[in-house]
Amino acid sequence: MEQIPMDDGLNYSPETRLRLSLATWIVQLHGAGVQVEHPGLVELCLALQSATDATQGDAAANALVDQIGTMLGDGVRGPDGVAAFALALYGQRLGTDMGTGTRAERTARIRRYQFGRRLPWMARIWERGPDGTVSPHWLIVESVTDEVTAMDLNPWNDIDEERAVPVGDFHVLWELDGCTAMHVI
Repeated sequence: MEQIPMDDGLNYSPETRLRLSLATWIVQLHGAGVQVEHPGLVELCLALQSATDATQGDAAANALVDQIGTMLGDGVRGPDGVAAFALALYGQRLGTDMGTGTRAERTARIRRYQFGRRLPWMARIWERGPDGTVSPHWLIVESVTDEVTAMDLNPWNDIDEERAVPVGDFHVLWELDGCTAMHVI
């Protein structure tokens, strides 16, 4: 398992980005009262929440990311594999229809979800990375106004990786992946 770098969030491997994004999403949902259907992950979320110092917090975060990596298995999963993983964790509470319809319909659905549920959701987009290659990765969408605010995928390090993307640009990047998304209903 790749050791999570604590000094440079831009150099994560695709596998680590996926594991970090899923771990952060799971922890955020857990904090909002939406628990996974996996006792080991619930324990790790509780350990992370109850950490009293950075050493305990880092250990709990790394254990959670490692457990997710073990559950996913080797290699980066495509959208169907990630959705199957999330379905195993959240059962019938998992929705994957956030990206259906026109841009206007998607934007309206996102805003209804945001104001009704107030939970983060995940979208898969295509972007150019620091090395110049274009590839897909998952964003944890925190809010949508005239910009899409993507949550920091690794809140356990000191690098602020939260970012904002104009809604129109987000839609283009999201459409490149077929508007793949996951949310808890």
